[in-house]
Amino acid sequence: MRLDEVPPGPVYVDTNVWYMYLRSDRQYLTVVRSFLERVVKGEIVALVGVPVLDELFYRLLLARIREQEGQHPLTGLRQDPAGLVRRHAPPIRKAIEIYFVCLTCIWSVWKRRMHIVSCTTPPDTDCCLETLSTSPSWSA
Repeated sequence: MRLDEVPPGPVYVDTNVWYMYLRSDRQYLTVVRSFLERVVKGEIVALVGVPVLDELFYRLLLARIREQEGQHPLTGLRQDPAGLVRRHAPPIRKAIEIYFVCLTCIWSVWKRRMHIVSCTTPPDTDCCLETLSTSPSWSA
């Protein structure tokens, strides 16, 4: 199923969706951004497991090493794993946190509304949509 065909409700979101978004994959960015906007608006509930975050970090690390170090990432990781992770982890972590904090905030408000009828605090969807509309940057 394509992202633009996902029906409303809960859906498990695999690593590729987040990777294509954070890497600004031009071929899929419009579709991925549209999907994430549906998540922010509450139409879709994105479920993400810890293994997805682990794989996302690893794939972003490999891409960053390839681009920033100018070498094959596995060769570099065999030679200096601690040094490479220490140098490249902070911007990757920051990029992941920016987008997941936004989506987590929306999820927690949605979850409270499902259990507490009197909850009147709306999620800050405008802020999240603005965040999603900017091109993600994790290279700095």
